[in-house]
Amino acid sequence: MFAVDAMTTVALVLVLGCAFGVLLRVISRYQGPDDSQPDSDDGGGGSGRREPPRPRDGGGGEPPPWWPEFEREFADHVRGLEFASASDH
Repeated sequence: MFAVDAMTTVALVLVLGCAFGVLLRVISRYQGPDDSQPDSDDGGGGSGRREPPRPRDGGGGEPPPWWPEFEREFADHVRGLEFASASDH
């Protein structure tokens, strides 16, 4: 009878130890890097956000051919919103 109780205790200790180890691993994975060393090189400062890609043509020059039509349609849309807003009051 004593052997079963000892085996149960050993199994319980092993399971709890493994669960504790997994918990520590999960917690350490989701914490940030250790910044306690001021001279450690972590790749520089900044927000960590990447800059959006730049247009291939440099972004300058002539607007695309569809731009004037878009501006007209957008102006008509805004006028429609202004009219709807004015008629609501």
